[in-house]
Amino acid sequence: MISINVTGLDKVRDDLNKRVNPKKIEEALIKGGLLIEGEAKTVCRDLRAVDTGRLMGSISTNWGSNTGQGQVESPALPEDGVDKPELPAGAIAVVRVGTNVDYAEYVHDGTRRMPPRPFLTIAANNKQADVNKLVEETLK
Repeated sequence: MISINVTGLDKVRDDLNKRVNPKKIEEALIKGGLLIEGEAKTVCRDLRAVDTGRLMGSISTNWGSNTGQGQVESPALPEDGVDKPELPAGAIAVVRVGTNVDYAEYVHDGTRRMPPRPFLTIAANNKQADVNKLVEETLK
């Protein structure tokens, strides 16, 4: 599975928790993940990384928590991001956009015979400003 992780945000999270409702931050992260998911599917199609549709159809947003004991993820979220489970006390919200298709890495990064088609990286870059805006609006 290909994923993009951001680390070193513990201090930022602690500061934000003092100023902002953590539930609203979770909602902004989930909405941001869903934006990136939609864009990743579009980019996957535009880069012609679609043969059977299995890879594109497998791209999903997963929400869960990391309590320091390992990753706990929920099933893929519905399109509107509702009906998500509650985080355990003291857990850190984690949103991942990715795929569980075993050949996704070869499509994304390429091989010696196939050029890379980095659909997740492009999608994350394309939607970065939109995700930043969601978080900024949450912090107001």
